[in-house]
Amino acid sequence: MWIPTPIPKLKNVFSLTDGVFTRLKDVEDIPWGDDADLASQLDLIYLGNHSGNKYVSPLLAVDEDDLTTQYKDDVVTASFAMYKNKWTRLWALNETEYNPLENYNMEEKHTGNDTKLDTPANWKDTEIKTPTNWKETSEHKPGQSGYSETETQTPTGWKRTTESLKADNESETSTSVYAMNSTDPVPSSKTTTDLKNKSTDEQSGTFETEKKVEGVLIDEKTTSGSFTTTNEKTGTYEAKTTYNSTLKRSGNVGVTSSQQLALSEIELWKWLFFEEVFKDLDKILTLDTY
Repeated sequence: MWIPTPIPKLKNVFSLTDGVFTRLKDVEDIPWGDDADLASQLDLIYLGNHSGNKYVSPLLAVDEDDLTTQYKDDVVTASFAMYKNKWTRLWALNETEYNPLENYNMEEKHTGNDTKLDTPANWKDTEIKTPTNWKETSEHKPGQSGYSETETQTPTGWKRTTESLKADNESETSTSVYAMNSTDPVPSSKTTTDLKNKSTDEQSGTFETEKKVEGVLIDEKTTSGSFTTTNEKTGTYEAKTTYNSTLKRSGNVGVTSSQQLALSEIELWKWLFFEEVFKDLDKILTLDTY
């Protein structure tokens, strides 16, 4: 292969107005897009300040007749194919938004409402007791010492007086009729008027009544037979649960301090995505020596 002498520099192959990034913007799936202004700015930096004075690699050190526009496009497309996966992933990372002081972030979402509803449908709970030969007997029995009840009435100053008095304006008249030479009166001719008396009854004093209970009375209850208890439940319950909740956890799990995270953030932004792209392009388009 013919190599021109002297070896051309990269700025002699690509111009600032038709540079590497201007050609890359037309490549499909380029991660940073097809912005013409961005492409011209990147060409200015890459050719004007970074790699324009570097000698081209053998891939571009070809006969001038072979260095056609199509060939240049093919070289640029091949460069992208070489680093497509790397550039795409780095660009996605470069565009990621995050909290630099958090190293833990998780969010779980559920839809619905946290509601539990139990709806009875014709619900009935019945307790049934069924007796079997049931009998209950109560009996009063005297205790071992016997049982007795005594009532005593004790009079205190008790006095009872009965008096009969004649009624006012009352008199007694008796008339007898005698037969000739007889001293016995004829009974049928005897007239008697009874006296009418008034009677009074006076009582005075008090009675004290004392009731004395001796012994023990035992109240004994005897039951026999049995009860069978059953529960009957009828109807149904309809249970429905819906929910609506969000669980979010974020922060620092304690492995790395906030100061260490801040320093890592500083080091990260010292790294520039397009500087990495410039280095990768140099590996294909230019020589290692400068």
